[in-house]
Amino acid sequence: MKKQKSILIILLFIVTISSIFSIKKSNHSQKDMHYISVEVNKNDGGYGYQIMIDHKCYIDQPYIPAIKGRKPFSSYNDALKTGTFVANKIGIRKSPTISIKDLRDLQITL
Repeated sequence: MKKQKSILIILLFIVTISSIFSIKKSNHSQKDMHYISVEVNKNDGGYGYQIMIDHKCYIDQPYIPAIKGRKPFSSYNDALKTGTFVANKIGIRKSPTISIKDLRDLQITL
């Protein structure tokens, strides 16, 4: 009987400690969460996008990235697709860079 009581107390202690670490971990994750959005803007001759994090402008991209010169996106959807691609990379903590291959994979008009 005494042995069973000791085992029960040890198990309760382990469960309690596990719960505390689990709660601390989940609170930490919520604190690190950010609201990321994409806004498409009409500009001179086309479209651009902005990546917003917690309602503040993080990236202002009036032109197609990764290509030479300053050429705006030819359509709203091209700007939105590219902005969403970049926002998703930011969301998974990757560099927000984009390549010409990425643009081709997204079927962006260059």
